[in-house]
Amino acid sequence: MAKLNAGNNSQTLLDGAITDTDTSMTVLDGSIFPDTPFAVTIEDEIIYVVAKSGNIFSSLLRGQEGTAAAAHAPGVPVENRMTAGMYNALATQEEVDEHKADEMPHQFTSTNKTYRYGFKAQDNHLIFTYQEVI
Repeated sequence: MAKLNAGNNSQTLLDGAITDTDTSMTVLDGSIFPDTPFAVTIEDEIIYVVAKSGNIFSSLLRGQEGTAAAAHAPGVPVENRMTAGMYNALATQEEVDEHKADEMPHQFTSTNKTYRYGFKAQDNHLIFTYQEVI
């Protein structure tokens, strides 16, 4: 799964019951949640939300991070909390240092060609550098 997004104070209420096997749910206000993918906590269950359209969260991955999928009643809180999985996905200091030391740590694809790129300081100017990946 891609890195999970987070939002400040993203919480609402479940608008209708869900069973332990449902892969979509409706909330009262989905607009306050981040772009997908993100995690929500409902009672003791962590759910990864892969798609969102208005107040409908879908393509739900239930019972994540060692929690169990469960039924939930309407009106219970749906919260975008920091979870252990989100925390563990953060870069370590060693990874950050390696990234900073790499002259071209990023890549992009354009017209079916892939390029590595980066930035470096030279004579008090920021220089964009890139090369095609072969």
